[in-house]
Amino acid sequence: MRAFDTLGRRAPHTLRLIGAALAALLGIALIAGGGTALATSNPEAAARPLVVIKDFGFQGMLIVTPGATVNVRNDDAVPHTLTASDGSFTTKTIQPGKTATVKAPKKVGVYAITCKFHPDMAGFLTVARPGHPFISITNFTYQGVLTVKPGATVTVRNDDSAPHTLTAADGSFTTKTIQPGKSTTFKAPKKAGTYPITCKIHPDMTGTLTVA
Repeated sequence: MRAFDTLGRRAPHTLRLIGAALAALLGIALIAGGGTALATSNPEAAARPLVVIKDFGFQGMLIVTPGATVNVRNDDAVPHTLTASDGSFTTKTIQPGKTATVKAPKKVGVYAITCKFHPDMAGFLTVARPGHPFISITNFTYQGVLTVKPGATVTVRNDDSAPHTLTAADGSFTTKTIQPGKSTTFKAPKKAGTYPITCKIHPDMTGTLTVA
């Protein structure tokens, strides 16, 4: 028999029991909901490097480790892809506001990237090993890891069809002449700072090496 007070309302102790039961049920629901959220969340995905396509450009983490899985998010209002210019890797079509993944190459290097739908979109994805800075001379420009630690040994590869150097504008450091398809190394300055760089053979080539 249910307990009511003189006004026909449930007795306080009955209300307390119902409240406790509801709280217990809600607690179970919250725990279950939390379990579902944990089951569907992916810490590994959250830790992946993220490239953002925005304003028809590639932004974000464009330096990744060999073979890394890279998240690519489309923040534009039209579909895009992130595609190697040589076709060696690509995302699927990424709709506005959506994210896709792409596997970075396993070979260290600097890879020109574009969009299948908008071939005038251009950028570079650099694949480098941690602690081994890598610069590519591509299309008469310096690309790759241009921020290095003081005194770091930096690898420079010439991906052009003409010989080049990477040389401090003030002459304080330089590589030897690098023939097409070849690599060499140089020691970064020990003093932190920004160092304008150029090519001895093509002085109109310019860039900046940051030591930090």
